[in-house]
Amino acid sequence: MVLKKSKKENEKPKVENEPDCGRHVFSAKETRELQSQLLVWYDKNARTLPWRDIARTEVDPNTRGYSVLVSEIMLQQTQVATVIDYFNKWIKKWPGTKELSKATLEQINQAWSGLGYYSRGRRLWEGARYVEETLDGSMPQTRVELLKLPGVGKYTASAVASIAFGAQVGVVDGNVLRVLSRLRGIGAPIDNQKVVDHMWKLADDIVDKERPGDFNQAMMELGATVCTPKAPSCVTCPVKSMCAARALNAASIVDIEDTCVKCGKSELKMEEGVLNYPRKGKKTASRDERTLVLALSHPNSSGDLVYAVQQRPASGLLANLWELLTVPGEGKQAADDQDEAGKQQKEVKDEKEVISTHLETLKVAYSQLAKKGEVNHVFSHINMTYVLYTATMDKKYEGLELMTLDNFLVKGTSTAMKKVVKLLQSSSSDSCSMKRKSLTAATAADPKQRSINSFFKSVKKE
Repeated sequence: MVLKKSKKENEKPKVENEPDCGRHVFSAKETRELQSQLLVWYDKNARTLPWRDIARTEVDPNTRGYSVLVSEIMLQQTQVATVIDYFNKWIKKWPGTKELSKATLEQINQAWSGLGYYSRGRRLWEGARYVEETLDGSMPQTRVELLKLPGVGKYTASAVASIAFGAQVGVVDGNVLRVLSRLRGIGAPIDNQKVVDHMWKLADDIVDKERPGDFNQAMMELGATVCTPKAPSCVTCPVKSMCAARALNAASIVDIEDTCVKCGKSELKMEEGVLNYPRKGKKTASRDERTLVLALSHPNSSGDLVYAVQQRPASGLLANLWELLTVPGEGKQAADDQDEAGKQQKEVKDEKEVISTHLETLKVAYSQLAKKGEVNHVFSHINMTYVLYTATMDKKYEGLELMTLDNFLVKGTSTAMKKVVKLLQSSSSDSCSMKRKSLTAATAADPKQRSINSFFKSVKKE
């Protein structure tokens, strides 16, 4: 006897918020196929990563949840290859919330230095303190409870809940957005809140109930290694048979609904194929900024140069990190009708005036103020130019914290400031080299000028 399949097998769930063509969801049959094919592929192709090993083998739920949380926060806006070393060092130093909660913010910034987006480290530390002080050391295990931790959003809460604790919830990050938009042909801008809400509903609907953590990691792995932004490997994709973007052609594009909000038909271009998806909204333009940095030095009792440093405010860009003195103000803009040399001269003159005024405010006497160069650094929304000046102090001044460059670099500073220090060290080396060359040339030009070696008599061997 042949059993007839129910009509519901291939039915699409009803979609609210019309106009909607109903193609941007998965049927029950498609969901099962997606789960099966993706998990088989993941089991064969998943990258070996330290946080995955801990999530798979660690018995203690608190250690497991904490480790996944650390990895997820580090992976925000940072590539996997970069995170691995930072993660291993972090877990070795602070294996759980108890150890992390006892650290100082300065220690956190030191460990995070180079990862960027430094507020993440601070919030992870705050989260550990919350777990220890409020939850008696027990990691929250659900999406709802994890959302109460400082700096934890819906994605991070869902990832930790599913990967560490088996919660049956989906995840939506950049990789999953790309995979879902291509699989279901969602051409509307992905920063549209209705589209984002739809993606979350899709993710929750299709997550494998027996292996939610593995399924979510499989979706992200697919986006990171196969369904990539610019060069997707469609031929190796395990779920290519159900990909609407791959099936886009002259015939299929005609069938796309003009009125469907999620289709975004008016923006589709045949020649772009799969790369039509996802459709991103207009990106906010980055702004250009200049910051004056002053390497203000004074020799210590050992004869080593120490520099004035300061800690940034507790909120905002690079919060709580240490830096060389930065000076408010940029100087006056040179007139457009000036030649390039004239502009540069006026720029330096104006910047020196700004720095001088600042040092007068601090009541610091200085000398040898000179420009050393510029360093560019791109933040997520700012194209920053650091303009480096050096000067010397006649003595130590109360209120200024001083340290050697070596001590400064391990105190907890940004990648941008490390670039500035590299320029400072380079300019100092160049200056010493020039002095040595000048001394050698002077000795050669004047035979009466004795070299340093001539002051030491050689001992005659007997």
